[in-house]
Amino acid sequence: MRIQKTLNHGNTRWRVTISLHGKRRQRFFTSRDEARAWLNSIEADSTGFWSNRTPEEQRDIVSAFNLASKRGVSIYQCILNSPAKLNPLPVTDAVGRYAKVIQTAITTPFVSQTNPTTPLTVGRKVLQSDVP
Repeated sequence: MRIQKTLNHGNTRWRVTISLHGKRRQRFFTSRDEARAWLNSIEADSTGFWSNRTPEEQRDIVSAFNLASKRGVSIYQCILNSPAKLNPLPVTDAVGRYAKVIQTAITTPFVSQTNPTTPLTVGRKVLQSDVP
């Protein structure tokens, strides 16, 4: 990799030449600072760490970093302090919680925003609590 002052199409430019994954890459910049900034950004992710991660993994990594920063510890310490085995919610409890959420959603009165006196329907049944 190198940064070189050169003449490109009659203008003085800064040329950056770098080899990435076995292929030569070359870009031209108007200032040396822009050339250095681009070179630093390429070198920072030259291993493809972020590009090899799914968006979900990227969000998880950033969330872990934010949580560790909030706690004032390193990510490694945050992982060591977390429980080794997470206890998932049993299916019967999950179904019970889901049924409660659905029940409260059905009994909650809804009215149309365009006509507040018109009750909304759930399926084919008009909710009695919506009738004025």
